[in-house]
Amino acid sequence: MRFEPVRKARIDRGLPAAAVAQTADRSLGWVYAVERGLITPGRREADAVATLLDTEADALFSKVREDEAAT
Repeated sequence: MRFEPVRKARIDRGLPAAAVAQTADRSLGWVYAVERGLITPGRREADAVATLLDTEADALFSKVREDEAAT
């Protein structure tokens, strides 16, 4: 099974998806959609998730929306 980088980093650190959702101030469904690559997070969310996972946003996401509009 191939994991997206966010999911792999989260699982490697033993964190539940709910912790990522809370940190990014988004829903659990949003986390799962990001992990599957279905949506692209905004800069604020990407930076928050990267900080929680102790890495850089660029290491987790192939692209990040610079606008803050939710998808």
